Amino acid sequence: MFYSILILTLLASSVFAQEESFEEFQRRQQQEIKGFQEAEEQSLEEVQKEWERYQDEQEKEWESYKNRIRKMWGEFQESGGIDWVEYDEENGSKTEVDFEEGEIKVEVLVEVEEQEKVTEKLEKATEKLLKTSDDKGTVFAKQLPIEEEKEDEKVKFEEKKLEKFVKKEVKEKIEIKPIKSPDGKERIKATVTIKLNSDHISKRAQKYIPLVEKYSDKHNVDPHLVLAIMRNESAFNPVATSTCNQKPCATGLMQLVPWSGGKDAFQALGKEGQPTREYLKNPENNIELGTKYLSILIRTFDGTNEDEKVRYLITCAYNTGAGNVAKGLVGKRKVRPAVEFANEISSERLYRKLRSDLPYEETRTYLERVTNSYKKYSSVNNMK
Repeated sequence: MFYSILILTLLASSVFAQEESFEEFQRRQQQEIKGFQEAEEQSLEEVQKEWERYQDEQEKEWESYKNRIRKMWGEFQESGGIDWVEYDEENGSKTEVDFEEGEIKVEVLVEVEEQEKVTEKLEKATEKLLKTSDDKGTVFAKQLPIEEEKEDEKVKFEEKKLEKFVKKEVKEKIEIKPIKSPDGKERIKATVTIKLNSDHISKRAQKYIPLVEKYSDKHNVDPHLVLAIMRNESAFNPVATSTCNQKPCATGLMQLVPWSGGKDAFQALGKEGQPTREYLKNPENNIELGTKYLSILIRTFDGTNEDEKVRYLITCAYNTGAGNVAKGLVGKRKVRPAVEFANEISSERLYRKLRSDLPYEETRTYLERVTNSYKKYSSVNNMK
């Protein structure tokens, strides 16, 4: 729009050009261009200020929400990469899912005067969680050990069995205790913990194999490594959100940070800016960006002479950055010397070197865990 207006203005200006000197005409054009540029800059500044005001408002609302939760529950528990936590203020409930251990915990609070309703509220909150819609990737009902009454074998989930299952679980496992909340009110807290089937992780993984194959092929990345990273980043929880400095940070199946790895991959795909957290919670978006980012790391370590070495290097870089990987190998954050060093030693020695000398314990452990998962997924029959 800015350039269209500018061109029209300059064309209109040419009508008067014959009545003035070339120098005057040129000077007036420059003044008009400067005026438009200043207006454009002012407009951009206003947009930036409006965005900053919006961000401030969102942060204030988030802090206010956390404070309300603390007054009622005594603490505010953040979601993490493999833990999903959600509070329902209206119904006084808290749901927590450990995607690694396959454990669901549902809690409700009721005021002492309404304690006779505590079991009913707990049942409703539990059933609501187990019916969570598939687009959030958290349908747990199909991962539950729901069994026939007279048989010991597990049967396919049917909705009519869920209510009965929930009532049975709550009746047998409910824990009730009185508490005094920080807001001064006496309440009753009821808790139920439910275990998912032992194969809950592999069942979730199966949902994403087609997308992993699609984008691994597109970006020339080992699909088994993509699965191994997803397994250790989120345990296949598509809405996983970790925190950095008490603010939402790494997001989704492959735990991409919007303003670093996520941004690099986003822009490498020809998009402007950086992905939002909601964008990253979409499984396909996340897998596309995650595989693209891995392809960027592969190029970063271009020249490494063995695929196994490349896998070790990019696994560590995915967690801590290429510079830290280089520092662990050659004492400085330069990738070329690190590649040369890696080429001079065996893949086994490189693995041991990374496991012992990387700057952070988290990354050293991460390499071991992803490597173990890689060995498992390499044997999956329907993967390329």
